[in-house]
Amino acid sequence: MKTCKKDFSITADYLSSERGFVPSENKPVRMILVYPNCYHVAMSNLGFQSIYYHANNNPNVFCDRGFYSPGIPVAGILSGQPMRSFDIVAFSVSYELDYFNLTEILRSAGMNPLRYVRPDTDPLLLIGGIAPTINPAPLSDIADAIVIGDGEQAISEIADTFAGVSELKNKSGTDIVAELNGIDGVFCPSANRGEKVYRRIIADLDKYPSQSFVLTPNTEFPDRFLIETGRGCGRRCRYCAADYIYPKPHNRSKESILEQIGKYRALTDKVGLMGVAVADHPSIEEITDTLLGWNMDVSISSLRVESVSESTARMIIRSGQRNITLAPETGSDELRFKLNKHFTNDILLEKINIFRAMGLKELKLYFIFGLPEETGDDIKAIANLAKKIAGFGMKLKLNINPFIPKPHTPFQLKPMDDEKTLKSKMKLLKDELTGVPNLKLDFASVRGAYTEAIVCRADSTLGKEILVDGIFRYPKSIPELKSGYMPWDIVEIKKAK
Repeated sequence: MKTCKKDFSITADYLSSERGFVPSENKPVRMILVYPNCYHVAMSNLGFQSIYYHANNNPNVFCDRGFYSPGIPVAGILSGQPMRSFDIVAFSVSYELDYFNLTEILRSAGMNPLRYVRPDTDPLLLIGGIAPTINPAPLSDIADAIVIGDGEQAISEIADTFAGVSELKNKSGTDIVAELNGIDGVFCPSANRGEKVYRRIIADLDKYPSQSFVLTPNTEFPDRFLIETGRGCGRRCRYCAADYIYPKPHNRSKESILEQIGKYRALTDKVGLMGVAVADHPSIEEITDTLLGWNMDVSISSLRVESVSESTARMIIRSGQRNITLAPETGSDELRFKLNKHFTNDILLEKINIFRAMGLKELKLYFIFGLPEETGDDIKAIANLAKKIAGFGMKLKLNINPFIPKPHTPFQLKPMDDEKTLKSKMKLLKDELTGVPNLKLDFASVRGAYTEAIVCRADSTLGKEILVDGIFRYPKSIPELKSGYMPWDIVEIKKAK
């Protein structure tokens, strides 16, 4: 994930290069949607773009956009107005480590991060995204309201409720918070008395498109129209929080996907189909055949090894995509089965060979190390598997990440290896793979992984200490948690209210 550079600033050049949706500013409620990372990262995020569009679709709301840049107070990119001048400040957060940027943004705007210290004249502070959905507790001393689950529908109800309390329109006072607390999927820490908060679920995704409403060359996917084909996977990999947040696959219709892409064909001939299991969509071949018939450059994200067939591979290569990403996670069949991933190394190699025979030039593989029940032989198995694949002659990049225990997963209470052990495993892989032709290694930070593990499982007290008070003593280990009530148990993930 890219992070912000100190010399980053929003300029007119960014606006002048944007194409697509432009909101009306002449509305009674003024909101700013802030992504606590830089423009490049934010505009690559479909959740951020979707909330921006759907908030502005409400007749009561003008929603501006804001982005993090170290040392520079956030202002609306459209209006130029400082963040604190808006009625509502809404944060879209996908990664726990961006919580640190969030509190820095608040301070730079002159807003106290603690909700019970801020005056009612400050904007209402709203936070949503997959990170607070997984566990809102670390933010419960910061946010006035937290959206749990799908936010596209909830944001409009929040805006309507806010507009309806006219006498307090410019305040984050108790009357507004009490009203918001009654909205499905909205958690208001000051008004909640320990009641379960049910995850907000959109029943019909076709009614709430999630896509690139604003195109720009300044993203991870320059000038490419991205569209979400569905949510959820259903494979229940035991380490994956996203799979437990969306336990049942929920697809958009073929007609809806093609209709939305059709609207943007005049702006770009590049399209990216996004989701956790795009190739599992029941109409994926019909969708891609139509797009290829429109002479579009098509890319597909998150390809599952189990989903790869000759027809799938042919479809992807025909689209012009010359690099793919697969996630074997381990090099050991036995350990992979324990993660609930049911394919062997032989099957993985067979699928890669299908692509190679059709002209694949580059391959990225995701691995996790430090997993529960992992042994030294499992680490060597990653190296051995990588060497075999590198021998195929394609460019190979390995993204290798420490295991992080996430709430709502079967591994949520598990410990992490101590830092010394994780670094010794990293060294073993580097020693085994350094100098292997066509292969590039990319390791995630162990310290970053430790920090994420602490924050994602924190309660409100620890969240305040880390994010507001700055009391963070870097630990030497991440121990196993004792079973019992967890901070994230206030969230009901499996069913709607």
